[in-house]
Amino acid sequence: MRIDLARASGKIVLAIAIGASACTPTPGTFKRPNMTMLSPRLAPLFEKTRKVCFGRFVVDVPVNATTIFGSAEVEVPIERFRGQAPNIEKFVAEHLIEVEKDRRFIDRESMAELPLFGKVESGVVDRQKFIFGSKDIVTYSMSSFFPLGDDLFQLTVDSVVPESSEIERLSDVFNSIAKNIRARADMEIPSEEGSCIEGAFVPLPLYRERVSIGVRLAEFPDVHFSVEVHKNLGSIDEKADLELLYSGGEKAAQEEGFGAIYARINWLRRARRQLGPWNGYEVLARRPAFKNETSVHEFEYQSLGGTNDPLQPALNVQLDTGVNKNRKGSIEPSITDEEAVALWDKLIGSIRVRQPSDATPKPDAAQARTVPLGHIAPAGSACVQSGTWQCDLEGGALRHFKAGDLLPEIEHAGKTTFWQILRGEKNTPKRARNWRLVAYESLPSSPN
Repeated sequence: MRIDLARASGKIVLAIAIGASACTPTPGTFKRPNMTMLSPRLAPLFEKTRKVCFGRFVVDVPVNATTIFGSAEVEVPIERFRGQAPNIEKFVAEHLIEVEKDRRFIDRESMAELPLFGKVESGVVDRQKFIFGSKDIVTYSMSSFFPLGDDLFQLTVDSVVPESSEIERLSDVFNSIAKNIRARADMEIPSEEGSCIEGAFVPLPLYRERVSIGVRLAEFPDVHFSVEVHKNLGSIDEKADLELLYSGGEKAAQEEGFGAIYARINWLRRARRQLGPWNGYEVLARRPAFKNETSVHEFEYQSLGGTNDPLQPALNVQLDTGVNKNRKGSIEPSITDEEAVALWDKLIGSIRVRQPSDATPKPDAAQARTVPLGHIAPAGSACVQSGTWQCDLEGGALRHFKAGDLLPEIEHAGKTTFWQILRGEKNTPKRARNWRLVAYESLPSSPN
């Protein structure tokens, strides 16, 4: 749970109190961005970095870091199903079954107002399908499935007014996305204007767009860093300002009887900050151990952004420590306060608007692109394209192969669990079954 001390109508929740080490003076370097040096443990992580494209922006992360895309919106919500393009008919059939489950809630009169309910229609892209349903018996839900390379994508929107003009408008939006979107390898940074989402790039001006990503460090797996950009439309929700939300925290804590806990808060940093085009507010704090949760770091930066500006969207950045199996506070943080602040400044300071100079270099003649990025080949087969390949094991090891090399069958034993030890069970190794082409060039220091 995050440290939203002033959210929820000013109510303070005990579990979100922070600051176990309030008795420890906060170093002056913590108060100013980029004044805390990377420790000897952290510095090697940033000797080699790579750029990650999300939306219209990039961030620099350690070369061995794992990036995870969250939800995305390109006019409408979009979801990727990796490697499922051959199964599009199955996905459409299963979705139609779910749609039909709602038919029993619609009476005959309402059904007359929704003549497209349960219909499946073709789109402009080969094998693209539209499915019409209804979640509220009054409006339509529209979904569209279409293949892109090896992957399958789904566009979805609910609460569609059952008028021909609105259905036609949204159908045009769906078709435009399906026609213009192109596959994008995980490591690819496009040079043209547009929005990067998981596995794809949308080279269009978008009225609505939202993208979120998470960064995981192999060396410090309990540290979770996440970023979300969300384009504002014609107005900004000033009530959502982070500084305003925190300004009433102490008073609310006193009113709720949590004043003693609030007094223990160790604010590592709490001030406004200019970050590229964004003027925002950041809160860096550590909350105490509480019940069965450990003392952990909770950092957040928020900028409300501008209106109708794709290059200055609302921005929210968070860093949490002590995370295990997506539950925060379940283990002790692997980094110190000083390391957390330095890591935060290093990552957040690299977020910027994507420029043509950030684009992935073009391959030379020796690296002729004969196979599309994202191509999957089975382990044990011969490499068909020189470049960087990623195996399908957890963690996704990267290897550079030349055309003709054997794509090896890698085994990963993983960690033996406590219960396996008690039962005397052996840990069954996991084997890489496939390799995916992620870049035509060799990435720096690609690990074996």
